[in-house]
Amino acid sequence: MLKLTRFSGSGVFLYIAFFVYGFVSLCAQLLLLRELGVLFYGNELFIGFSLGLWLLWVGAGNWAGRRFPAAAFPWLLTILAFALPIEITLIRFSKTCFGFGMIPGPVETLMTTAVLLFPLCFISGSLFSAGCSFSKDRRLDAAGIYCLESFGAVAAGVTYTFILAGRFSNFFTAWGLGLSLIIANYLLICTFVTRKKFHTVFFIFYLLFFLGASFSSLDLKTRRLEWKGYQFLDSLDSRFGNLVLTQTGNLKELFRDGLITASFPDPRSHEEIAHWPLLAHPDPKDIFLTGGAATGELREILKHPVRRVEVAEIDGSLFKFLKPVLSPGDLAALKDPRLRVHLVDGRFFLKHTPNAYDCILLNLPEPSNAQINRFYTQEFFQEAKKRLRPGGILALAIPSSENYLPPQMAFYNSSIFLTLRSVFKEVSLVPGTPLIYLAHDNPLNLDPGTLADRTRERGLNNTVVVPSYFGIKLDPARVQFFLDKLTRGPRSDLNRDFLPVTYYYSWKVWLLKFQDPTLFLWAFAFVTLFVLVARFLRRRKMSLSWRDGSAVILTLGFSGMVYEILVLLAFQAKEGYIYSQMGFLFAAAMSGIALGGWVGARKKGYSPKQNSLLLSAQAVLGLLLAVLFSFYDAAFRYFPAIILFVLLMIPIGFIPGYGFASLARSFSPAKLYTADLFGGGCGAIFTGLFLVPILGILKLYYLSAVLLFAIGWRLRRKKAGG
Repeated sequence: MLKLTRFSGSGVFLYIAFFVYGFVSLCAQLLLLRELGVLFYGNELFIGFSLGLWLLWVGAGNWAGRRFPAAAFPWLLTILAFALPIEITLIRFSKTCFGFGMIPGPVETLMTTAVLLFPLCFISGSLFSAGCSFSKDRRLDAAGIYCLESFGAVAAGVTYTFILAGRFSNFFTAWGLGLSLIIANYLLICTFVTRKKFHTVFFIFYLLFFLGASFSSLDLKTRRLEWKGYQFLDSLDSRFGNLVLTQTGNLKELFRDGLITASFPDPRSHEEIAHWPLLAHPDPKDIFLTGGAATGELREILKHPVRRVEVAEIDGSLFKFLKPVLSPGDLAALKDPRLRVHLVDGRFFLKHTPNAYDCILLNLPEPSNAQINRFYTQEFFQEAKKRLRPGGILALAIPSSENYLPPQMAFYNSSIFLTLRSVFKEVSLVPGTPLIYLAHDNPLNLDPGTLADRTRERGLNNTVVVPSYFGIKLDPARVQFFLDKLTRGPRSDLNRDFLPVTYYYSWKVWLLKFQDPTLFLWAFAFVTLFVLVARFLRRRKMSLSWRDGSAVILTLGFSGMVYEILVLLAFQAKEGYIYSQMGFLFAAAMSGIALGGWVGARKKGYSPKQNSLLLSAQAVLGLLLAVLFSFYDAAFRYFPAIILFVLLMIPIGFIPGYGFASLARSFSPAKLYTADLFGGGCGAIFTGLFLVPILGILKLYYLSAVLLFAIGWRLRRKKAGG
């Protein structure tokens, strides 16, 4: 074990070490969330679950770290430096455990995430307790460490969002973060530890290892391992997510955050989404397309005598990424003078453009996550309708079958159909695989003879969408069968931005694929484990109490994480591409925590009234957030969204930060920190997996506020009576 010398310096290197620890912790969290997003197909519900597990394991590490000697702190920093790149490798390797092309079920998903996050999070949590012991009698208390860690996290969020993301691969970034830990640790050791030669050699070793890892193909090799079983072609970590290109025979597949978004060349799918809406319109001149512009659909659209095609694609690196594998026809389409490409989110573009269109085509995957679901909500359909000329058509395609619609899929598809019907006067169907919706206000002529005439007049030479096919696809009995399935079954709710029921129905369809009696055994095991842990903590005198502030901090941590997850989901619903701004939003929350900690650390003394005041303040914040999001579209249409959400994150972090720092001077910091982490962890898990799917964003804010008011009122009554 290291031998510590007596402190004789200014302590600046100690401050740097805790700052870097906070910096690396948040960057590691962002990196692992992106990696896990690929593993679980970009489903944002697992953001909450992953964040929750992160906090729970960090809390466990913090509790265990109280038994570590002070000299363990530098060693833990060193271990953490190596743990992050190893963790990324393990996440990528874990995908091969599910089998080629297999989608993991709920048990596999939850257990894999729990196991993968444990090592890194446990080490990170142990660092806080060991750091408190290390800095004891060195002019830095727990509140100071809390603030330094938070300031490091603020810097990390900004740095990752605007510098690291999209410029460097996740693997390269992980090694760089490890190097920063080694440097901070080396400076710390030079100040406090006698055996410096050994650590100088170790520092040089890691530096050389970092350079070797950086300039090798380790990132692509681990990606290739992640996609074992596929013919892997290439991968790119862009600012907006991970892109992977694979090949099966002559068919190439594009994956975005693990979810397949395009297969090409695939004449059937390209022709279906392009030609049905354009043939249904008597004279389509101006077209808007989002999704699939480079993989075949654009080429099919340009077969028609259109005047202008506008494409919105927020990730400009996508075109460069796909260029080497595109066909000559697709490359020619991208150079067509009628094409205008806008490097912006499709929904944002439609909301703010003054242009009007004859057809708006959504060539997107099914709404299996919040990022895609935001293009299937009532609010988006209203925005799209405003950009259609009289007689214009909004077209989209969703998964279906040629002649049968299972009840669960019918319920899921009907939510989209009914949401369209709530905005447009009519929604016409083109049955098949996929099922195509044509939403319009004016009467639409889908007579097979008329469509055949338009095909000949426009000189279309199609492979699939041909005149001999029209009568079969548009058979009245077939259309009526699908219409009955969508309208006469159990009525589904409308899909809204803040109550994305289609997204949740898709989640339920996914769960039904894995119905297994062992799920109940796992649930029973989880409850049993929870009870055993609670009894263990009680015997160890770690039970929560309102008197020592731990129950208050746990409640603030729980509600604060609920608020934070809801803000993230609201941002995804309205603005999209949460992974590109998550670091910035986390930085805002951490700045609130740091500011609250700085203010709370200056508070002298403790009053029992403080507990109820903190809970009441948190309740008021929940009500304000609920009201704000209720009037979001009307009140903040022209206000920069990222600024608004950043401003919302600051008070969400301020109240828990203030509560911890103010109580840490009077009670056990380690116990309070553990309560904070466990509260936040439980809040994130329950919000992501249960509360949001059941209640939606607005109702959950109101419910949280009511419960906090009730707890605060109960505490005041208890103090008054006691």
